[in-house]
Amino acid sequence: MSSLANKIAIVTGASRGIGSEIAQNLSKAGAKVVLISRSINALKAVETKIKSNGGKAISIEADVSNLQSFNNAVNQ
Repeated sequence: MSSLANKIAIVTGASRGIGSEIAQNLSKAGAKVVLISRSINALKAVETKIKSNGGKAISIEADVSNLQSFNNAVNQ
């Protein structure tokens, strides 16, 4: 993966499975990762893992099936 330094990646469904792996790989490539899911506790675990590996991440609880919830997350 090419360098994503100074880029921001928004990953929905980042609390587990494929979303978690994508978020971690984007972080390893240098992106600042915004983790979005309905489960804040699971997101915090992924955020901690990314940060422990030297990456930058924030967790935002949001339901992407709700447009207002998703827009609020993106605006944060």
